[in-house]
Amino acid sequence: MKLIKTRLSSLFTAAALVLMALPIGVSLRFSTSPTDISTQTFSYFSLTVLGYGDVFPLMTAITACISIVIYVIVLLTVKKHLKLRKSAMFISVFSACASVLVVLYEFMTGSFNIISLVISVLMTLAGGFVLMDLRNRE
Repeated sequence: MKLIKTRLSSLFTAAALVLMALPIGVSLRFSTSPTDISTQTFSYFSLTVLGYGDVFPLMTAITACISIVIYVIVLLTVKKHLKLRKSAMFISVFSACASVLVVLYEFMTGSFNIISLVISVLMTLAGGFVLMDLRNRE
């Protein structure tokens, strides 16, 4: 039962990564004429979103991948890796902040997507659990 909060954090981050990989994560609005507006959805890993100036989805996806790798290292080793747990906490909190910025950007541009909100909630929960685990271990 040790490292239960780290396991929960890795589970929430993995669930968020599955949702990020789906092509319904980020919504972009395109105007084909002054009266016609179309909305297209893309994956968080899509470079099209980055090309249109929204850097936060790709930043969220990359930091989530890095935090999953760190969670796996922490969970598979027997030693207490305080530095790795601190880096996992930092990266998870950074990823949670970036995912909140994705939701805010989509809300401000009028292309709000419920999947982005779910990803943001999952990443915030993951950051919170790893932060609580680190505070309990110190």
